[in-house]
Amino acid sequence: MADFATVDDIASTWRPLTEQEREAAGGLLPLGSAVIRHRFPSIDSRIDAGHLDPNLVKLVLVQMVIRVLRNPEGLRVMSLGAYSETRESSPDHLGLHLTDDEVAVLAPRSRAGGFGSIPLTPGLGL
Repeated sequence: MADFATVDDIASTWRPLTEQEREAAGGLLPLGSAVIRHRFPSIDSRIDAGHLDPNLVKLVLVQMVIRVLRNPEGLRVMSLGAYSETRESSPDHLGLHLTDDEVAVLAPRSRAGGFGSIPLTPGLGL
């Protein structure tokens, strides 16, 4: 099965990637696609049937990969002098994980027809 996004999707959404980041992203995309398919086994058929916009799935996968590229060591807290930053971390899936908001976006719509909202990653210029 094809990945839901490409390395070029990441670069065009976020910023130009270094060769090392392109290589890492190329390895992360199939893993992230597998995480999405594991959580939502019918996602391909929902896309094919027109019940889910493939661009939403692409956006979710791009965000998953960017989180790992921004924080490849999986650091939770980073301090530099008086500055301290807390970062997301997940030992599962090499840090590839779906946030609650991303799950809400990809989940089948309820009978009420509501969609979840998806926060865009800061700095993506979207």
